[in-house]
Amino acid sequence: MTSILVGTCSWTDPALVRSGWYPHGRRDAEGRLRYYAERFAAGIESLRAAGRLGGVLFQFPPWFRPGARAERFLAETAETAERTAAGRSRWSSGTRPGSWWEGPRRDHTGALLGRHGLAAVAVDMVQRFRYGYRRAELAEWVPRLRTLAERVDEVHVLFDNCCGTAAETMSCLLSPRS
Repeated sequence: MTSILVGTCSWTDPALVRSGWYPHGRRDAEGRLRYYAERFAAGIESLRAAGRLGGVLFQFPPWFRPGARAERFLAETAETAERTAAGRSRWSSGTRPGSWWEGPRRDHTGALLGRHGLAAVAVDMVQRFRYGYRRAELAEWVPRLRTLAERVDEVHVLFDNCCGTAAETMSCLLSPRS
């Protein structure tokens, strides 16, 4: 069976922003993005070299809708990531609006992502960022994740609850070791 890897992601958690992780003067959204951009290549390469790179998620905002302009941007993002990180890695694209995957767009979106080496990302459609999932709620995902794992090489489950240690707590509740 395929591995199911569980982890966390966040760049907006107020506790992280206040923690000193970001240098002084880089704690607003633009500053954080510039900070990440400057360190992206070195960070990706060091994680890959250490065997610790699970994947990189390009999460797009709700207003990022299907169309020629968005498709060009996806292509440019994939090309830049490929060039920056010196070779193929696990890139994924989070296209939030359902319209990317509705009706006839479904196959087109899958082919588009595949053409650019991007994996699709499924999200909890409720997108409850300040929410503590109960173990029973997370247990509902286990059969779905196992089914998906039988069809792909690797499944990553990331929690982005943006609230203190919520993401870490939720990932531990879903982990088979807990």
